[in-house]
Amino acid sequence: MVKTVELKKPRTLKAEKPAPAAVVAAPTNQPDRGAFHYHLGVIIQKNATLAAHRKELKQIRRAAQDAGLNLADMDRIIRMREEEPETVKDSIARLATYAAWAGLAQGTQGDLFANAAPALDALAKAEDEGYTDGLEGVTASGDRYDAANEAGQARLRGHARGQKVLLDRFAANPMPTRQ
Repeated sequence: MVKTVELKKPRTLKAEKPAPAAVVAAPTNQPDRGAFHYHLGVIIQKNATLAAHRKELKQIRRAAQDAGLNLADMDRIIRMREEEPETVKDSIARLATYAAWAGLAQGTQGDLFANAAPALDALAKAEDEGYTDGLEGVTASGDRYDAANEAGQARLRGHARGQKVLLDRFAANPMPTRQ
């Protein structure tokens, strides 16, 4: 019987382990004096700015109240402005329903949305939006105020009317412009 000869693989040296990388100190979250005083100063400055804004807001709210406006209702309207129109409509209708269930006198306003009149036409609505923006001190800019189209021109007309009312009635206490 003949044995088959198998070729042996050449002997190789084991690969050496790479040298460990230099140990780099990991950044720590440990505060130091510089970080403490820096952040302390920034926070103190921002708190002072916030206190000044709160004081100014308090004066503005007091002026609104002196003008006969209900601040709780205004706050509700501010929150509603962030909602979809359908949600606002549903929430007002729901409040009217709850008032009726509670036996509260709501006059004829409770069914305000039951037989809602058709919406204003697009140009009248655009002009009204511009008027509101003008009264609120919103800058007339962006695609909504594009003078190349009729709706944009209507918004600009409304904005100019709103700005005129703002200047005529409230010039003694000007409001900062917002974007």
